[in-house]
Amino acid sequence: MILEQLIQQARDEGKYLYCSYQNLWFSSDELAQSNKDDKFRWGAVNWELRDPQERIDSLVKSVRRQRKEASSLKRKMEAVGRIFINRGTCQFDDVEPR
Repeated sequence: MILEQLIQQARDEGKYLYCSYQNLWFSSDELAQSNKDDKFRWGAVNWELRDPQERIDSLVKSVRRQRKEASSLKRKMEAVGRIFINRGTCQFDDVEPR
């Protein structure tokens, strides 16, 4: 199968084209336009058809993980801030400016 056929198949089935090598996701129209601009003109063997909902689900999970990490870091930093406030000093109080 040639790439143009795979693009058409993606269009017909409402799928996205995915390249695992660089974790790239393209709609059929996006990849067709990129190909016209001489970009991502790799053989069809480098692409697989995937449901775009899979990418959305992956992004939602990533956002949840990042929010959780940010919340955890915020709690840690607030705890560190309380320690310094209670001591009345800062770890950099004795550092001379250059």
